[in-house]
Amino acid sequence: MRVNDELCGVCSGCASVCPRGAISVSERGLTVDSNLCNNCGVCASVCPVGAITVETK
Repeated sequence: MRVNDELCGVCSGCASVCPRGAISVSERGLTVDSNLCNNCGVCASVCPVGAITVETK
């Protein structure tokens, strides 16, 4: 998955719904652990500004 940092308001909604805990939030923004993320798309479905794009492999 990709996060558009220009759109992301760091609301942390995506991190709270990630079933694998792949997204963490800090003062610098979002960090995605690509080893944990399975591109399920749950995070993208809750993003209120459309800042998250699920990548197909």
